[in-house]
Amino acid sequence: MLLPRLLKRFAIALVVSVLLMTFLAGPLNLPLWSWALVPLALSGVITFLYWRTFAGTVVCPTCNGSGKVQVHQGYGYEVEDDYCPSCDGEGRVPTDRG
Repeated sequence: MLLPRLLKRFAIALVVSVLLMTFLAGPLNLPLWSWALVPLALSGVITFLYWRTFAGTVVCPTCNGSGKVQVHQGYGYEVEDDYCPSCDGEGRVPTDRG
């Protein structure tokens, strides 16, 4: 479940850094190789820093990492998805260090 999040974060960072390069390329007169190297490097660093925030966590056992649980309303006929109470919808909980 973590890999799709990381890939999504990398893609978003890549698009933002290419847009940033578009605005900076005119005034700074950047060489052509920087259009490939700088956005990839910046996206990699941002994704790595995002991945590091998951250090010391494990997949939530209540929702199995989805961040959502099914709640039965009324007599059991209506089923709603709600945020997991164990992980607050994040899909990961801190590990026990004891």
